[in-house]
Amino acid sequence: MAKYDDGFKRKVVEAYQNGEGGYGTLAQRFGISHFSMVRKWVKILEKRGFEALQRRRTKQHYT
Repeated sequence: MAKYDDGFKRKVVEAYQNGEGGYGTLAQRFGISHFSMVRKWVKILEKRGFEALQRRRTKQHYT
């Protein structure tokens, strides 16, 4: 599964919000393998904001 950086996700979601295309169109335009990834990012943003799209950079260690 491909990993996308935070700036890329933001760019795609902003394109969606600006009416530049639907999920499928934007997935194709930005080279994302499936439109559902764009839909997922948009839904996450709508519920929890851009901070929720960021990848976690620290590993959690359980003891």
